[in-house]
Amino acid sequence: MGKFEECERLLAEIDSSGAPPLRGIFLASGVLADALVENQSWDGFEAVFHPKVLSAWWLHTLTRHRHLEFFTMFSSIAAVIGMIGQAPHAAASRFLDSLAFYRNAQGLPAASVNWGAWSDVGAAAHLKLRQETLMGVHSFTPAQGIRALEHFMLQNYVQAAAVDVADFNVLQQFLNLGAFFGDMVDRKSTRLNSSHIT
Repeated sequence: MGKFEECERLLAEIDSSGAPPLRGIFLASGVLADALVENQSWDGFEAVFHPKVLSAWWLHTLTRHRHLEFFTMFSSIAAVIGMIGQAPHAAASRFLDSLAFYRNAQGLPAASVNWGAWSDVGAAAHLKLRQETLMGVHSFTPAQGIRALEHFMLQNYVQAAAVDVADFNVLQQFLNLGAFFGDMVDRKSTRLNSSHIT
C-alpha cells in the first residue's frame, strides 16, 4: 500500500469510527538533511522535499470536499529568508506557502506558518542544530510556539512567520539580507517575536 492509499485508509477509518467528523488538519511533516547545493544529490533532495510536498498535496486532494475549519501547514522561515544548506527544505516549505494561497483562492481554509527554530521539539532540535549565536536569533519554547500559533489562527492569516530575532544586524550579516531587514532596522526594531505576511 502506497502512502497516498494510507492517507485514504486513515480518513476512511475516521469516518467509520463513530467519532466526530474530521474538522481540521495540522501538517507538521518534515525532514532535515543539510548540505550545500554542490553536495546535494537528487535522492537527498527528494528525501527532504517529498515528505512536506506530497503529504500536503495528498491531504489537500483527499479533504478538499470536506467541511474543514482549518488546514494549517508547518512551513519554515527558510522559505522566507533562505538558510545555508537547506535548499530542499526551503523549496518544500515554499510549496506549502503557495498551497495555502491556492486553497484560499478556492475558498478553502488554509494557513502556512514559516517557523523559526523550536527549542525542545522538531527536526532542528532533534539534530541539535544550534546556530543561534552565529545568526542572531533565538529558538522559542513549545509554549511560545503554541501561543504564536493560536494568535495566527485567530487572525486567519494565510501565511505567517514566527521567528525570534535577537540581533537584526547579526542576522543581516549572516544571510546578507540588508534589503530584507533594512526597513525593520530603520524603524528601530530591536526584537521580532512574531510577524505576519498577508
